[in-house]
Amino acid sequence: MNKFNFEGFTKIKYEFNIEPIAAPRMTQRDKWAKRKCVTKYFGFRNKFLLQANVKGFDLPDVLNILFIISMPKSWSKKKKNMMCHTPHKSRPDRDNYLKAVQDSFNKDDGYVWDGRTIKIWGYTGKIIIF
Repeated sequence: MNKFNFEGFTKIKYEFNIEPIAAPRMTQRDKWAKRKCVTKYFGFRNKFLLQANVKGFDLPDVLNILFIISMPKSWSKKKKNMMCHTPHKSRPDRDNYLKAVQDSFNKDDGYVWDGRTIKIWGYTGKIIIF
């Protein structure tokens, strides 16, 4: 597998040390009987928004974002070394991670008109905005 090339991404604007969570598909039932994935998602949103407020980050109209997804603990050390910084090609989809970040701001995000979304494997989860 090819390792992700960070050369074009030297100007990190914001770095969030938080495990990315994908936005789940909500049902009416989730209003009163929240599933584990829904409570985990709302916990992520609260933590992300808190860090965003501390760092002075607001949703820009061009959003270039890198999601670093932590590798499973069940993987061997050899596999982790091999997979670190390689593309994350499995579920959840990148647009679900992006939706979780955009929806954290509780406002209309229709003005975001451009951007790049990347997801790769890493030792610890992070969200990096360029």
